[in-house]
Amino acid sequence: MTVLGLFRNSSILLFCFLFVGLDTVTGTLDKKVQASLNETKQKGWQWLAMKGKAKSSQYADAQQVESRTARRHLNRFVELGLVKKIGFGPSTEYEII
Repeated sequence: MTVLGLFRNSSILLFCFLFVGLDTVTGTLDKKVQASLNETKQKGWQWLAMKGKAKSSQYADAQQVESRTARRHLNRFVELGLVKKIGFGPSTEYEII
C-alpha cells in the first residue's frame, strides 16, 4: 500500500491510498530484466518494491534466505538499475529507484 497524498480541507484530512498487487510490481519490470531474475529473486523484488527500501538483514529475514544470499540478490538489483545502494557496512540500505 502506498500513500499517494494527504490533503487538508476544512480541518478534514483525506488520505488517498493506492493498493498495488504483487503481480503488478513484477509486471512493471522490463521483460529482459524479469527474465533474468529467478523465482526467488522475483519474490524478493516484489517485497522490496512494496517496502521501498531495506537493509540486507531485513531482506534476509523477510525472504528467509542467508545474509550472503540476500546481499547477492540486492547487489543484482543494483546491477540491473532497480535499486541504489546507500551507505556501507551493516547500515547499508537498498532503495528503489
